[in-house]
Amino acid sequence: MAVTPGDLPSSGAPANIDVVELTAVQVHEDLLASRYTVTELTQAFLDRIARYEDHYNAFISMNPEVLQIAAALDAELATTGPRGPLHGVPVVIKDNLDYGGMVTTAGFDGFSAAAGGVDMVPGDDAVAVERLRG
Repeated sequence: MAVTPGDLPSSGAPANIDVVELTAVQVHEDLLASRYTVTELTQAFLDRIARYEDHYNAFISMNPEVLQIAAALDAELATTGPRGPLHGVPVVIKDNLDYGGMVTTAGFDGFSAAAGGVDMVPGDDAVAVERLRG
């Protein structure tokens, strides 16, 4: 089940992580150096999305399990190390790519119950999404 950005928890405090200028390489280095956790980074992005989403309206839905996924990635990083250079780097999947269990609209209102259509929820990920998951 997808949620809107406003449904996700906010830390209520400004993040100490400047997500605006952060690169994937920097995230990788920072995570390996334990400067912050995947969960803290994800929360910083969620806080920024919550702050600006009303203005930009960029997200149709958000994964309600995003913080649990981040925590699992933190645990994996601590026990077995990174699975690759994108381990823990938050990404946004445009809704024209299938993400198993999430609504895929491809920008078409007919594939969104929220817009009066019918939700199209794929059971599997698109190949690109599979590869991003590692």
